[in-house]
Amino acid sequence: MNKSVYMSCDVVQDLLPLYIDKCCSEESRDIVESHLNECADCKAVFESMCCDCAGDGNELFTPQKLNKINDWKASVLQAALLFVSFAVLAVGITLEAYTPYGATNGIWAFSVIVPFASFTLSLSNWFFVRMYKNRRVFSNCSSLITLIINIISFVWAIVHFKGTFFDFSGSLVKFLVSGIVVASLLCVVSKVASGVYAKMLGKE
Repeated sequence: MNKSVYMSCDVVQDLLPLYIDKCCSEESRDIVESHLNECADCKAVFESMCCDCAGDGNELFTPQKLNKINDWKASVLQAALLFVSFAVLAVGITLEAYTPYGATNGIWAFSVIVPFASFTLSLSNWFFVRMYKNRRVFSNCSSLITLIINIISFVWAIVHFKGTFFDFSGSLVKFLVSGIVVASLLCVVSKVASGVYAKMLGKE
């Protein structure tokens, strides 16, 4: 087999999952179908990907079933992130309520409540994943949206707590720094998790 055919097979086999999920473009679909008609090796790979070999016989594993499984996994991921985020928020609000006055007032608001509330709000962007051109664009935008919401929330928190501290005291600065660290980590989580989420839904 010459190199050009080998490369063509590689490309087609990379496209097969998207072809099976009906998530590739019409042009890509035509290329795959044309290649499968001519290449026995790739056709064998395609058939093995479409077959569920569990059980006594070879039951056809249809694209519809694959789509349902992927949609279910994506929903579980989104639900898990929402649950964890809400749980951390509940803990943060409870702890902040126990420190209404004194030097520690505001630490939980900056370190927990603002970052996780912003992250939770940014997850609403995930409902519009199909509007994005590809997985990379969606992942970058998700992280950017998380960052923007965090910035807006931190500005509000600074204005709110400045009235308590009267100026940018050492405590307020430390609280702000801790919150920025947590928010930065959540921006990374948003970028990685949204990429996984988009991949589950068949985004290229």
